[in-house]
Amino acid sequence: MNDSTIPKKKVDWKPHPGPQTEFMRRQEDEVAFGGTKGPGKTDVLLMEGLRQINEPSYRAIIFRRTFPQLREIIDRAKIRFPKYGGVWNGGEKCFTFPSGAKYYMGYCQHEQDKENYQGHEYHYMAFDQVEQFTESMYSYLCMQVRTTDPGIKCYIRSSANPGGVGHWWFKRRFIDGKNAGETHETSFDVPEHGKVTRTSTFIFADHKANPMLSPRYIASLMSLPEAERKAYMEGDWEIFSSQSVFDAHGLTLQEEKISDEMWKGHLIDLRDSIRFDIDVERGLWRIYEVPKDGREYVIGADPSYGDSSGDPASIHICDKRTWNVVATWHGWRDPFEFAKILRIAGLYYCTAEIGVEINGPGISTIQKLEELGYTHLFKYDKDKAGWSTNVKTRHLLITLMQDVIRQSSAEVRDRDTLDEMYNFVRDERSGKISARENCTDDRIISLGIAWQMSKANPFHEESELDPRRNIAVKYSIPGRRRRRR
Repeated sequence: MNDSTIPKKKVDWKPHPGPQTEFMRRQEDEVAFGGTKGPGKTDVLLMEGLRQINEPSYRAIIFRRTFPQLREIIDRAKIRFPKYGGVWNGGEKCFTFPSGAKYYMGYCQHEQDKENYQGHEYHYMAFDQVEQFTESMYSYLCMQVRTTDPGIKCYIRSSANPGGVGHWWFKRRFIDGKNAGETHETSFDVPEHGKVTRTSTFIFADHKANPMLSPRYIASLMSLPEAERKAYMEGDWEIFSSQSVFDAHGLTLQEEKISDEMWKGHLIDLRDSIRFDIDVERGLWRIYEVPKDGREYVIGADPSYGDSSGDPASIHICDKRTWNVVATWHGWRDPFEFAKILRIAGLYYCTAEIGVEINGPGISTIQKLEELGYTHLFKYDKDKAGWSTNVKTRHLLITLMQDVIRQSSAEVRDRDTLDEMYNFVRDERSGKISARENCTDDRIISLGIAWQMSKANPFHEESELDPRRNIAVKYSIPGRRRRRR
């Protein structure tokens, strides 16, 4: 790839001097651009993808999180790309150029949408407002950037502001411990190929990089509350770090306890045993500790309706003695399928006690668990299984979690759960504690339920609880012998 900004024909756009020009000059594998609102991030990402359109096999794609957000990019491309011979195909959502090169417009609204791109090959991949994407979306989609043609360069570009569900992973990847504009290298020992180095950098740009920006828009940024102004006008990536309702020092200590899972994959019911299938790319279970004989485990579960337009379902499994997280699950399943997943997990972890939030779809999950014969269920009432979230119990849940984090009395281990904690804040106007806008709290709910169960049943004396597991164990777990009762 040479240093020209776009193909030298019918040029009607060029980058502004400064950060835009610097961004388009860089040669690293990954380059992130921005830091504030207004420097012209979308335009520079869109036009960068035109560099190799004279190569017949060239494939480019630019992503936004949702299709409504993508429409703005499509509209801009419809104005500019025809001047380079690009013809729009609405069915394929791509522009085709005279050489045969294609430039796609993509979106990845829900976690499972990333699998729509499995097996595709792209040479240029761009993410506009990448902080709106989860880390697993970004990593999975980037795996599709590859080629066997030595004449085509493969690279990834993105833009970002502070905030959003992806704030923390982006900050770790491009900001923390790094200086803007410096090239950072990560080396990998690839069998039969030796050491392979990947490069990345972050190019900071604020509204001053865009002389075409309206003064009225700049004034609107200046009028924001202090935290938002520092984030969106000054590009302060630290401003949100102190806003969590959880103790900052406690969160820092939890950072030190983040660990890679032993396995990532699926629990499979084989009738006479439960097998763990490793699936690094698509497995929804993350196993940090395998079950041990003689230990008790609790499972906190936040169900979903299964519709990917809503929040996902979440599971946390904790050792009842240490309160440490030993396994997590996160994804979209309807309440009945979710019950089957919980049942298998419960059996695998020594017939663990399962606490299901019964608000909304949880009632159906509880009913299915009972239908499947799993009755070792947490009860919020003498005759009612499940965890009922209301003003009182939500306060109990959050307060206990704050105490655990402040005292560092248990290990969260899971990076995504910790990121949700960073995004759990108190609204300055209403005083309500909830997830930051466009973020979720399902992991917090499932972990909070598990910790409440580890503490004690907050609604009954311990003596009122059946100390025996009341489900017949029909399954032998690999590596752990159990008698049939």
